[in-house]
Amino acid sequence: MLKALYQCYRTYVISLCLCCFVFSAVTIVRVLFVIPRTYKATASFAYLGFEVGLTGGRSADAQTIALVFGNAPHMFYGSILGSRTLQTRIIEKFNLQERFQTSDFDRTRKALNKGTEIVTTEPLLRVGVSIAGTPRGLLTTSSDTEAKQLAADIANEYVKLLTEYVSSDEGNIWE
Repeated sequence: MLKALYQCYRTYVISLCLCCFVFSAVTIVRVLFVIPRTYKATASFAYLGFEVGLTGGRSADAQTIALVFGNAPHMFYGSILGSRTLQTRIIEKFNLQERFQTSDFDRTRKALNKGTEIVTTEPLLRVGVSIAGTPRGLLTTSSDTEAKQLAADIANEYVKLLTEYVSSDEGNIWE
């Protein structure tokens, strides 16, 4: 009975096995030679908090945070990290329009947003930046080393700019 059943469906079984083999081979080739390596760097910012009524440039910000965000200043700092102004400074500093090979500034911002993850948990803000390198199956090249360093530099720049903002006594340091 099994032999008769096998004879009847032999071509289907062979076809199914062949399809599985081809699908597996295509998937392996895709993973090894098409999908690029991704390098992720993370930088963190821990804030100590503030009190409403402080003197200096951050006093108005402290009052705004208290009114709008209540007891959640990490949300305020998260919105600063995601701001267009901060991203513009990062794009210009690292010449990301050329790196991402985009035609206009908005597409560069979208590419930066796609590779940036901002996690706001009290009292810590984490910025993760992912940059694509060369495909996995190829040898590691200097562009991979550059991608690793660029991801780390961008993550550190986010934290540096936020630290500058928080520690400044002037109203708006980014204009």
